[in-house]
Amino acid sequence: MIASMMHSADSLGLTSLAQRRIELKYTVDARLASEVQQWAREHLEADEHCSPQSLDSYEVSTLYFDSPALDIYHRTPQSDISKRRIRRYGAESTLWLEVKSKKQNVVKKRRSAIAAEQLQPLAVATQESRLESEGEEWDWFAQLLIEKQLQPMVLVHYRRFARARCADGESLRLTIDTHMQASTCREWNVHHRGASPAYDLGDTQILELKFNNNMPFLFKQLLQAFPILSANFSKYRTAVGKCEIASAPLLGRDTDA
Repeated sequence: MIASMMHSADSLGLTSLAQRRIELKYTVDARLASEVQQWAREHLEADEHCSPQSLDSYEVSTLYFDSPALDIYHRTPQSDISKRRIRRYGAESTLWLEVKSKKQNVVKKRRSAIAAEQLQPLAVATQESRLESEGEEWDWFAQLLIEKQLQPMVLVHYRRFARARCADGESLRLTIDTHMQASTCREWNVHHRGASPAYDLGDTQILELKFNNNMPFLFKQLLQAFPILSANFSKYRTAVGKCEIASAPLLGRDTDA
């Protein structure tokens, strides 16, 4: 199952120089994406996150959090810009609590797994700004949301093509995200695609190259073989724009003040 295999090096909060995790992002159109996928099938192995039935891909649903004033979206001094989100792979019953930051392409990520039925106790603890128990898998995540007064904002769906390989003792991974959709979401519900109306985030497809420390020779070959352009694309920021959340009255604020 997908959920049982997500503790890969790609998912860890790696901080030391020897373990730096790099993520490079590019935009590609449908034709170029198809060519890159074929190249990946020839040079990389099947990704462990994909089930045999799904071939090279799997569905992802991500619930993003922000403050009523959208401090993360606006990158205000009150926010440390790290993304807080809850992710579901396909229709799995396991959910993943994540905090991810990225600076100069170096990624730091912390994540914990919880069962879907633990989502509502987490929501109640966060909304009421209290943690009654200790040792819960979600305590650290709830505390972060309480400190920043964060709440559910948008739910993003996409399909991820993924191939991977271990070269010279380091893991490398190539992903392409397609069929991106977003919907406004004020509830603690990480449902799968199709459960509610959604906005398309456009035809752009997002290619990501993920590796430790230095660019692998294999990825250098890829970038030389295809006209791939680097991009600064954020699913969360694009979703907020499409859902017109930033133009709406600030949540929980007196707009006459």
